Amino acid sequence: MNFSSTLASGVRLTRIFGQFNRVSFRRQAKSVYPLRLVRAITNRCCGLVVRRILGDDGRQWMQGPEVDRMQAWVPRGKVCEMDRRGGTTIALALLICASCSESEPEKASLVGSNVVVVVVDALRADRLGTYGYERDTSPILDEFAEQGAVFDSVTSPASQTVPSMISLWSGVYPHHHGNQYFPKTNSIGVERKGARPALPDSSSLLAESFLEAGYQTVAVVTNPWLQAEYGFGRGFESYVLLDPANSAYPYARGDEVSFAAEMAIAHAASNPDQPLFLYLHFMDVHAPYWPSPDEQALLAPGVTDRSFYANGRLRGVDESKMRDASRLYDAEVRTFDGFLGGLLESIEAMGGNRETLVVLTADHGDEFFEHGGMGHGFSLYEEVVHVPLVFVHPRIPSRRIKGPVSLVDFAPTLLALLGLEAGSDMDGISLAQSVRGQAQHGLDGHRWVLSELGDLKLVRSGDRKLILARELEGPGRVERFDLARDPYEQSRLSDAETREWPKEISDRAEALLNASRQEVSRERGSKRFDPIPDAVQERLKALGYSD
Repeated sequence: MNFSSTLASGVRLTRIFGQFNRVSFRRQAKSVYPLRLVRAITNRCCGLVVRRILGDDGRQWMQGPEVDRMQAWVPRGKVCEMDRRGGTTIALALLICASCSESEPEKASLVGSNVVVVVVDALRADRLGTYGYERDTSPILDEFAEQGAVFDSVTSPASQTVPSMISLWSGVYPHHHGNQYFPKTNSIGVERKGARPALPDSSSLLAESFLEAGYQTVAVVTNPWLQAEYGFGRGFESYVLLDPANSAYPYARGDEVSFAAEMAIAHAASNPDQPLFLYLHFMDVHAPYWPSPDEQALLAPGVTDRSFYANGRLRGVDESKMRDASRLYDAEVRTFDGFLGGLLESIEAMGGNRETLVVLTADHGDEFFEHGGMGHGFSLYEEVVHVPLVFVHPRIPSRRIKGPVSLVDFAPTLLALLGLEAGSDMDGISLAQSVRGQAQHGLDGHRWVLSELGDLKLVRSGDRKLILARELEGPGRVERFDLARDPYEQSRLSDAETREWPKEISDRAEALLNASRQEVSRERGSKRFDPIPDAVQERLKALGYSD
């Protein structure tokens, strides 16, 4: 049995035995050490199971320094009081102190570190405390973000999972990789909504680079769009798409993702000569919204109707139901926050001689009628394209980066931080200097940031944002916003107000549209138009992707 099967089997076992490890993700215990001792024993059991299945008798697993590593669960040099946040500060801040005496070049180097990439599906940045949200949705994530580099203005290349994730892994925009998620009506007259994704063979993906560099590469995902056979499994030695536990949820919950991550971490610890590249894709913030009872009682008390959800533009919407859905979303964010705490403790427990870089981001956000719709994948306003991006590592200073950046910068940045080469075909730039706390060139107001959904194009330069829309009938529309004065895009600027804007902004939007049309013309009849299998379609419908 390969390790992918082992991970999936391990998660199924937790379901059979009542998800015995769920309590460790809830952040309710009052004492650090007993919980961490239980968690350490659980991880040892995970290691034994993995080694038994893979053919190792496991005797070395419980010998020598491995037993002593249980002490690593308690942060060095600090006594923690365990509340909901306690125990999740993870030893990152404390490990920073351990490297204080090192020279600047040594402090800046992350070469050889483990890498954990956390993608939270549909997580909008402005619903997090670290991005200024007033509700208490993310205490653990906020504390985590204080330990590293936070990018304040990150634009997703698309407001739908497939094009966004391909851009994240490849470093190229959708009009280059060809997965553009067209709606039913568009100026090209092509239906692409039900077509299966296809990652470009010409582009090197991030996991492939880490695999070539000698990393163990493992992915645990829960979104049915991200099938391995579509190309998302490229570069991963183990790629696990978790099925939902029961019919109540259309996706596997975050505690199961975190448990699978523990198994992967335990397995990686048995191969200390190889660093780990671990990708985790959480769906808890994505609709339909089923937050934990505790978090719902805190952030969405009294909401009983969980069924209200739509993905698209709405007419005659019930505003009270929309408010309820928004409150449930907040409760889901806090539910994920608890799962993140358990994951960070597992990462802390890796021990050994390798430090770990943890990066958290999202593929897109969600709208709650800010612009006449709900969900994502049909507009490019800030609520669906402004996503978080946080880098935390013992050698990364705590700082905020203001300049506008894109998720296409993710791949070249991660490669540069780990001392690996980026492909020459990437649209993104490396932000490694900013992450390290050094001066970064190219992040001023002249940096162009793009986002696109077929005929819908976004061009941003500094705080100036233009959205261009073209359809089969009518002249289409152009919307311009000043994000410095109007961050929620409630007031479109007139032609007179934008007379001083550089013509290049609108020219770039038109050029993007033309590039998209040319790409579709080239790809007619290709595998990118093949239909999605029926079984996957059913799971997508449960997530709101029905016509």
